Amino acid sequence: MHVLAKPTQFLIFLFLLFGGLYFARTVLIPVTIGGLLAMLFFPVSKKLEQRGINRGLASTICIVCLLGVGMGLLIFLKWQSTDLLNDLAGIEERIKQVMAQVQAYIDEKFGINPQQQKKLIKEQQSSGVGELSTMMTKSLSSLLGIGVDSLLIFVYAYLILYFRNHLKKFVLKLVDSDSRSETREALYESSKVAQ
Repeated sequence: MHVLAKPTQFLIFLFLLFGGLYFARTVLIPVTIGGLLAMLFFPVSKKLEQRGINRGLASTICIVCLLGVGMGLLIFLKWQSTDLLNDLAGIEERIKQVMAQVQAYIDEKFGINPQQQKKLIKEQQSSGVGELSTMMTKSLSSLLGIGVDSLLIFVYAYLILYFRNHLKKFVLKLVDSDSRSETREALYESSKVAQ
């Protein structure tokens, strides 16, 4: 029995670890992405600070640049979707042609004329109205969630850029005093890699 105690404890630890990560994903994902973006803008913030700009303003400039890139991507997507909507009339005409061909095929093979087909389709659509409203609600909820997560990512990136010295001190306090110099060196090397 005693031989199985260590592997069982390890498996329970892994189960709790991954379960905790799963349930904390709503917080951990924005923090992680914010940390990555802060690492990306760390060299820019450092150069701005070397030119005499205080850390808060340098971090704000980095986040504004990040917002500009994000807005640029959104404008590009809107432009592409506008082009798609302009082509929608041609797509709609092609769909009508295909539908007429399908209706003729169904009439020929199964003997259901186009009026009966339209009646069957309307019956199916009337039963699906509730599903459409549910789908719209889920879509709006997803869009709102994406907006909130994006805002959190920008806030976390700003806070990580602004409070990076406090985070470094926190990590150093977690380590034994014997290995602080090694930890300080590892932090320095990892910051060089991020640049």
